[in-house]
Amino acid sequence: MNLNLSNGIIFGATGLVGSKISIEMAKKGCKLILHSKTKKKLEELNDKIVKIGRKPTLVNFNVEKYGNYKNLGSLLSQKFERIDFCINTIGLMNKFCPLTDLTFDEWDKLIEINLSSAWKILKEIQPLIEKSSRPKIFFFSNSEISSGKPFFHAFSVARAGIETLAKVYQEERKNFSYHVETIKMQNLKAGVFNKNY
Repeated sequence: MNLNLSNGIIFGATGLVGSKISIEMAKKGCKLILHSKTKKKLEELNDKIVKIGRKPTLVNFNVEKYGNYKNLGSLLSQKFERIDFCINTIGLMNKFCPLTDLTFDEWDKLIEINLSSAWKILKEIQPLIEKSSRPKIFFFSNSEISSGKPFFHAFSVARAGIETLAKVYQEERKNFSYHVETIKMQNLKAGVFNKNY
């Protein structure tokens, strides 16, 4: 991931993947907006980045709740005139079981966090993304899981959905110099996606 850009937002910044990327982007001198639903972990990550010499903007909210998106775009526009890159590492894999063993609530929660939230985020930050000359957007997946791995139920369905979402968005925005990519990490384990996104 080669990002020599100034302003970026990382969703799921306190997860295993998100935290590593956040620190690396800070070292490159990027101005960062870091999201997490876990305030304590966000503060801990902030402390590490401050030691590097950068001061990120912190955004703490739960992507399961629709109302939390309502003022996201306006809030971010108060801090940044544009967003050059968006990295979305949000994910939740809660257990292994057959597809139809999930309850209705479990299915809805997994689809909301692993797929629907990605669309809502894109919708809200679109005005700031449009102001960048060459915006880049990254998602994460795993080829084995997204192809229909047994007992990964809604998580597998959602990962396949993320890959399709990225392709559709790339095609729709290709005339505007967008780069939209799903990074398929072959060694990405389900444990990377946990409740601490």
